[in-house]
Amino acid sequence: ERISEELSQLHDDNPPVGYEDIKEMIETELGGNIENLFAEFSKTALATASIAQVHEAKLPTGERVAVKVHKPNVAEIVETDLNIMKFIANEYDRFNTSLKHLNLPAVLHEFDKSIHKEMDFDNELMNIKHLNDNFIYNDKIIVPTTYPDYSTEKVLTMEYVDGIKLSEVISGNER
Repeated sequence: ERISEELSQLHDDNPPVGYEDIKEMIETELGGNIENLFAEFSKTALATASIAQVHEAKLPTGERVAVKVHKPNVAEIVETDLNIMKFIANEYDRFNTSLKHLNLPAVLHEFDKSIHKEMDFDNELMNIKHLNDNFIYNDKIIVPTTYPDYSTEKVLTMEYVDGIKLSEVISGNER
């Protein structure tokens, strides 16, 4: 019963956060007023996930971009969720010998490292650059241009690439 109580505290909904919170995060991270940083900035999120959400914008130089922004307090929420999962993994490892072969604490340790890499947009920026280097001569793969001057650990600005979801291509419901 104690484990089910811990599991109930995990966050699984991903509603978008309000524009004011996103604006504050961008202004803090990029060190300026959003109206000066971007010629246009959509107040409505294009996409939202547990860690961040994406907004369409236009740079002062005219480029159409996608701005991926950490949700406020996401680091604290992730740490809380990780601590709950670590507690559960350790409890199962201690008291359920049938699961000992899974080494749940080690699995959680790897997940912890992975989620922290995922939350670091500097790391994602570097990965996009490496991807571009690897496919620079392949015209079938589009790697978005990144904008390091408009990116930090919590904000990632890249070229807006209009596309079709793979699920739409597979189902034949292409736009």
